Amino acid sequence: TVEEVETLASPVTVEDEIIEQEISAELKAIIDQLPAEYQQVVSLLTLGLNNREIAKRLKVTEQAVSQKIKRVGSKMLSLGFSPA
Repeated sequence: TVEEVETLASPVTVEDEIIEQEISAELKAIIDQLPAEYQQVVSLLTLGLNNREIAKRLKVTEQAVSQKIKRVGSKMLSLGFSPA
């Protein structure tokens, strides 16, 4: 069945799930510390929007979106998030 194939393709242990939850909680805590305009960009990125789509939604230029994304990355690093 499809479920069996998915299970074989990516075995997830309880430890994996706990680690994922901890990372998600840490990431959320860091995102919550970002200025609202940065949180908005992160939110739209997580929805799968590209820079052009985000720019249209926020009524700003694509360059402004790119700059905010760079600043989000820098800010997250300064707040203690280290990508795996």
